[in-house]
Amino acid sequence: MKVHARWKERGRGRSWTSMRTVECCFLILGLAAIDAYIWVSTVTLYHQIHDDWAFNEMLREAPKPAVPEPPSVPSSVIGRLEIPSLDLAVMVREGADAKTLRKAVGHIPGTALPGRPGNVGLAGHRDTFFRVLSKVRAADGIEIETMTGNFRYVVESTRIVAPHDVSVLAPTTQQTLTLVTCYPFYYVGSAPKRFIVRAVLASGSLDARRRNGNQSNTNIANASASPEKMYQGQGPRRSSAEALAGLVRR
Repeated sequence: MKVHARWKERGRGRSWTSMRTVECCFLILGLAAIDAYIWVSTVTLYHQIHDDWAFNEMLREAPKPAVPEPPSVPSSVIGRLEIPSLDLAVMVREGADAKTLRKAVGHIPGTALPGRPGNVGLAGHRDTFFRVLSKVRAADGIEIETMTGNFRYVVESTRIVAPHDVSVLAPTTQQTLTLVTCYPFYYVGSAPKRFIVRAVLASGSLDARRRNGNQSNTNIANASASPEKMYQGQGPRRSSAEALAGLVRR
């Protein structure tokens, strides 16, 4: 009986030690996850603050060209996006690759630029900058400030599409803006759908209307061209399909 009791006590001791070891492992993993989240959030905030400052300096020092040109450098800052009703203000960079979208909202290559005829495509992650899009409503205002002027859009509709449905990024005859993010917003894992916000240029956007009158037919043709033609000769870029499908990681 005494031997049996001793073995029972030893078994309890080993079980307790194993439980403590497991608890310590989970604690370490939890602390590592929190540390990684803080690091990523800090880096993202740093890039936003720096880009905002640098963009303001560019606006003060550089004259505004009459016609916007496609950014020649991927991940370069092209402007600032604001949605006052959602208290959102975020910098916009060229490109929709993973590195760019960690720092800012990305302009989807192959789509028009603000101030040009056509469809402006912007992508952002649902767990960072574009999480607030879950609250967007029709008639909400969206403002984009670039080196070529200020452009105000009005939300027309929202929809949910499959990741490879690139029709939402197709060129348009009127000046439109398309915001893209993953859906559902609080889905755990790789989100299976895409949430689309479609907006049109407001009729009172004076900066846009004044500059559009000075654009040549060549510029209009470029804005409506296919993604491959629009960026021909500017190095490798992701297509609209790749950009839309690539958001699946977030």
